[in-house]
Amino acid sequence: MKKKWIPYTFAAASVIAIATITQFIKPVTAHADVLTNPTHIGSPGSIDSTSDAIVGGDLLALSYDPGQIAGPALGKYRFCEDSIVIEAPDGSTTNAAIYHYDLTTQTANNGYLLIALSDVPMFVAALGGRLSFVEKQLQGHEITVTDQYGDTLTLVNFSTVVSESGAIFGTTQSTTVGQQITLTEHIKTSAPPVATSLTVSGA
Repeated sequence: MKKKWIPYTFAAASVIAIATITQFIKPVTAHADVLTNPTHIGSPGSIDSTSDAIVGGDLLALSYDPGQIAGPALGKYRFCEDSIVIEAPDGSTTNAAIYHYDLTTQTANNGYLLIALSDVPMFVAALGGRLSFVEKQLQGHEITVTDQYGDTLTLVNFSTVVSESGAIFGTTQSTTVGQQITLTEHIKTSAPPVATSLTVSGA
């Protein structure tokens, strides 16, 4: 089962150093529709059906603010794209995508769903959450991912975005085509609370 989020305690001085190649710069990839084209750096790989590991694509390094005390394990990561189906209370659905980051020493079943901090507003809107509240819950939990060219991107835990938006994860579907596995996450949103007028009798 893929980890939505597993807390880890680590030393404040834990930072991953990577070599920076200054001759070549690969820009952050951002699209107007971040629900189907999430912001990322580097090239994604895919899940191999034989090893259940993410193969191909670029290697990335994760690091934290020294004051952070919980988050994904530090190390070298690869990432791939998962599909998302967001189901509203009325049964309508929205198709989206999410990037699934995984340690190179683990199978894809031990990965993490992370999104760019800049993509949070679009996802919160799709999940029916309140942006100001979700952003407050994310403060102090930012993750920096760095590629081999020295480009960086700030990520946050998608599980927090989902739960703090009042939504829940449902089933995870796995589809295998040839040597490649594609995962689809199903998410159910909840209806926002409705204020009810009160009548005071005997006043």
